[in-house]
Amino acid sequence: MTRLTYCEQKSRSAEEALKGVDLNHNFEALVENPLAHLTPEQLQHDVRSFARTTGLEEYQALLEKGAWIAKDPRHWDAIPGVTDAEKQSLRDERSRRFRQPLALYLTIIICSVGAAVQGWDQTGLNGANLKWPGALGLDTNLRSNDFWILGLVNAAPYLAAALMYLSSYSPTLVIRG
Repeated sequence: MTRLTYCEQKSRSAEEALKGVDLNHNFEALVENPLAHLTPEQLQHDVRSFARTTGLEEYQALLEKGAWIAKDPRHWDAIPGVTDAEKQSLRDERSRRFRQPLALYLTIIICSVGAAVQGWDQTGLNGANLKWPGALGLDTNLRSNDFWILGLVNAAPYLAAALMYLSSYSPTLVIRG
């Protein structure tokens, strides 16, 4: 009998689990907890195998605790070995879902605004590229030098943003090149 790797075991058990699911009539799109039907021995074996395969043996006890919590998330407070601080974190996760550091919210907002601005910029460039080269008499065939002018104009906002970032980050970088 050949020994299966952890990933092969997981994919095989996932395929077996899907045999009983009618994907065409799962109207609520409910996903069953994959750990719910594992025996304690199988759960412990899977965690050990995962820790050994990924080189996380030093975190095996923590991984086992997490697997037990994930196996039965409604009764996590009855799992032995869960510290008071971990219990408080789990309570907070349930009762205060949006209690995150301000820096995380600022990062999300800034990235969202940046993505919107970049999208508007790209849309404007795409629309403008349909008309302005012909209006200025540029030949945009691949064999023409005017094609490079078109590329430079399209890259200008991104080049300018990069130069502004570098100059605000460290003026010596711009001076030294």
